[in-house]
Amino acid sequence: MPGPIRAWPPRRRGLFSHRLDTVITVLLALALGLLGVLDVVDTATVAAATLGTLALLTTTVAGERRQLDQVVRRLDGAVRLIRHLPAQPSGGMSLRASTSGADVDLTDVEDIALVGVTLGRTLRNQVDQIASRLAAGARIRVALIDPATSVPAEAARRATLPDDRDIFVNRARPTLDLLRELARTARPGTGSLEVRLLPLVPASGMILLDADEETGRIHVDLYSHRPSAAEPMMTLTTASLQWYRHFRDEFEHLWRHGRPVDLTGAPVP
Repeated sequence: MPGPIRAWPPRRRGLFSHRLDTVITVLLALALGLLGVLDVVDTATVAAATLGTLALLTTTVAGERRQLDQVVRRLDGAVRLIRHLPAQPSGGMSLRASTSGADVDLTDVEDIALVGVTLGRTLRNQVDQIASRLAAGARIRVALIDPATSVPAEAARRATLPDDRDIFVNRARPTLDLLRELARTARPGTGSLEVRLLPLVPASGMILLDADEETGRIHVDLYSHRPSAAEPMMTLTTASLQWYRHFRDEFEHLWRHGRPVDLTGAPVP
């Protein structure tokens, strides 16, 4: 018995449809030429048929133009992604020394998310770009440890500084003050700035840029226990989809468990 009829894949159907449109247009053009040369029909009929052929040709060209526009948009996104990626050393190494966000370009980014222990250096390095993106209408989310809980003591223990809880308290408070200033100076009706305080110490620091888009990227700082030098970091794109999703979901998980901060209210005690 013959097997089941397989439907053509969409791509092949589209190609067949495109070729059929082209064949029909060519045949109509030939027919019009013959009608005009042989004087078989009157001029008005030939003119109407010509207009119909032109309409079909215009529709075909418009479809190709839409496809071309889609290709151009995808290429533009790929170019922007490549431009923002840091140069990688030879040998396929993906780790490099962290710069606390100093070399992260926020140009044209519409959704920015940051998470870390206190984010002091990262926020200072990015404050001008964040203010600019906020004015341009971007959504900005920031998550750091809650200085009013036992989390600073946990951070101190993790850094092998068990008696130095106040170090992390004194680092977190200036970050919150700077975020309040950003919120205060932002023009009404522009972007949004949201802050949440975490009930735990995050395992890594992250800067997520348009993380739900194909051209998104995630910069991950890998925390160490009292490092003696710059900590390692890596940049992920959707090309590494498994780990990209892992860190994107990690941020969303932390965000859901954070305590929202009213940046217009009194400072956190």
